[in-house]
Amino acid sequence: MIRVSVSDLCQGHGNCYERFPELFEPNDMSFGEPVSDEVTDDNRRKLRRAIGGCPNDAISMEQINSPTTT
Repeated sequence: MIRVSVSDLCQGHGNCYERFPELFEPNDMSFGEPVSDEVTDDNRRKLRRAIGGCPNDAISMEQINSPTTT
């Protein structure tokens, strides 16, 4: 799984939620927020495009390793 976050560098341009509404939504101040804290591998390509399209570099992702069971 991938964890996505939007930092306080966001200025509310809306590129993320206008282009990728399945990943982002606007909050009350029109800043982008992740729809979910975790993104499936299927949406990884879209997330990378959203990160590249953010004019303020406010979007980041982190790989989350699933706990292993023995």
